[in-house]
Amino acid sequence: LSAYVEACESVDDASRSGLVTPAWVEAFGLRSVLVVPLISGDRVIGTLSVDETRAPRVWTSGDQDLAMTMGAQVALGIDRARQYEESAQRAAEVQTLSAVGERLASTLDIQEVLDEIADSATKLTGAQRSVVFEMDQEADHLLARAVRGMPVDKGYLVLVGQGAVGTAVARRAPVWSADVVEDPPPGYDSIQVQEKASLAEMAKRFGYRAVLAVPVVSRETVLGAVGIYWDEAHRPAEREIRLLSALARQAAIAMDNARLVTDLRHTLDDLKAAQETLVRGATLRAVGELAAGAAHHLNNLMAVVLGRTQLILMKKPPEDLVASLKTIERSAVDAAETVRRIQAFG
Repeated sequence: LSAYVEACESVDDASRSGLVTPAWVEAFGLRSVLVVPLISGDRVIGTLSVDETRAPRVWTSGDQDLAMTMGAQVALGIDRARQYEESAQRAAEVQTLSAVGERLASTLDIQEVLDEIADSATKLTGAQRSVVFEMDQEADHLLARAVRGMPVDKGYLVLVGQGAVGTAVARRAPVWSADVVEDPPPGYDSIQVQEKASLAEMAKRFGYRAVLAVPVVSRETVLGAVGIYWDEAHRPAEREIRLLSALARQAAIAMDNARLVTDLRHTLDDLKAAQETLVRGATLRAVGELAAGAAHHLNNLMAVVLGRTQLILMKKPPEDLVASLKTIERSAVDAAETVRRIQAFG
């Protein structure tokens, strides 16, 4: 027995009414029933039933008014309790996301950022598995970079528009399937290029039944996507979609910062290498100038030695000195050739 209108429903004799099943009459000993709807705003959120188990009863207008008043108070209490629960849940979500944001901001290493996103995705939503994909902007496909609970190697490739993850990137919006067997996401009949099998076959092999994927977008640029997976059929709740989307926004900032720092480090390394090249060039020029100066001085000395030696030879010295003088001459000529090579280097 239920009420879906803003009015009471009364049964004076339950044993003679088609509104109350015989099983209920027997199980609960019902003789008479008065049911009022519990209304919050414009929604019926439940019913309040007043049962008489002693004898059939005619419910008066006063009974009905009292029941309606009680129903309104109960509905108000339920509504306030629900609002409190939702507020407490939102506060807990904000606190959790804040803690995740702090952990993401604590590192500028891109792989550590991706690993933290994968861990947080399962913790926030209660899913059994998660994969964080990074967008290859040049090749226009996604590559798995952080994996939790899924038998997938890093580098697992998903095309844009393929499956829940690829479709989330193509649409730039969350994409989910409560049951990939009964209701597969777009592109599940397409082939995964590395495994040479369809995504539907891959889902059976991996052992998941439900999926939720959200894109990671920063300043109109898709950086990647986060996919979470359940082992059983599961319709993602609004809260789970909201939390994963919020995580993706934090992930976009963290990935952007990590990439910026990585690019800056590469630029710094390039500048250091260029500086070292310049320093080496300046050092070589200085060495060359020094070598040229030294060579010029040595050349003058060798010219004196060679000239004096040849002059002595022209005067026909004793035979026992000729051999020694010719050795000096040859050495002076060799030294002069070495000096010329040094001058050429300078």
